[in-house]
Amino acid sequence: MTPATINMVTAEQVGDFRHRLKFDDGTEQTVDFKPFLTHLNATQISGMRIRTNVMKSIQSNQTRKHAVNLTLNEDLVSQAKGMANNLSGVVEQLLTDYVQKQNQTRQEKIHNAAVVTQAWNNFNEQCGSFADEYSTL
Repeated sequence: MTPATINMVTAEQVGDFRHRLKFDDGTEQTVDFKPFLTHLNATQISGMRIRTNVMKSIQSNQTRKHAVNLTLNEDLVSQAKGMANNLSGVVEQLLTDYVQKQNQTRQEKIHNAAVVTQAWNNFNEQCGSFADEYSTL
């Protein structure tokens, strides 16, 4: 019996050699590649192949960065730094999730407005407008 194939969807660098990997089955894991990479020679590393869709995900996560200033609670930042090596990466992921949710909400509102508009147009086609009897046109 052949085991099921699980594909990596995204890879995000969260430390010097640590990457957060997300898979198409919904699982997520942070992996430290340093122990593995320090035991390889250049020939072994150059012989490795990474699937194209994974490389595209990695490249899309490496878009141009811009330094910004944020005003945040100092204690909260200190606690977060103790929990994550890459605070910028954490904030960027949270911001990405927020933007995706807002875009999804906006798309749902647009869809709902289109459904209501279509329902009203169907009603108007079948029954006419309430104002038709008072129209002077």
